[in-house]
Amino acid sequence: MGLVHTPRVIVSVIKGLYQRNVKTLPMLGIGPSNPHIYTSRAGMFDVDYLGHMNNAAYLQHAELARWEWTAECGLLQGMVKAKSAYIVTGAAVRYRREVKPLFRKFEVHSRLLAIDDKDLWIYQTFRHAMKDDYKIRGQVLIKGAVIRGRERLDPREFLKNDCGLDADLLDIITDDGSGEKFGEEIMYYKQMETSLQRSASGDDKIVDEKV
Repeated sequence: MGLVHTPRVIVSVIKGLYQRNVKTLPMLGIGPSNPHIYTSRAGMFDVDYLGHMNNAAYLQHAELARWEWTAECGLLQGMVKAKSAYIVTGAAVRYRREVKPLFRKFEVHSRLLAIDDKDLWIYQTFRHAMKDDYKIRGQVLIKGAVIRGRERLDPREFLKNDCGLDADLLDIITDDGSGEKFGEEIMYYKQMETSLQRSASGDDKIVDEKV
């Protein structure tokens, strides 16, 4: 997998760095508007034996879109500066319509939806790159943390101090403790994650008892 995935990541980062120099849009994809747009095509590595874009390919392109976006808006450079990394700790995917193969051009729209005291929440949507067929075809919600060594960094401080994001912009996407700034997507995701944590803990307990 690395033989295919790693070169694609490198290409995405290079493209993002190039676009940053050309467009000069450091705030792209931060907040409720102005998403970063990644474009690609459903190729041979993306389709299954039925000729459909495979469900796993959505996650692969979502990741490539995040690499390109973070390089373009400066978040990747901030991570390098802080000697840190963004670690995905959870994901939810909804397949709404097929991204049609082969070699159909599509877009992934990415934006940093919200942050709290521990996590960054990224929302991504898949669309065909056609004005007459532009409805959402897939949705991805990513939860992740910024890690340096074994330390979990405060997302707001990281974005402000290491990435240079404006404090007023961060206020728009920061949870104030009430949860009102978080949409239904995140609220229900948290409920699902709590349920999964209980399930995993129960399973661990059974395993421990058998050992």
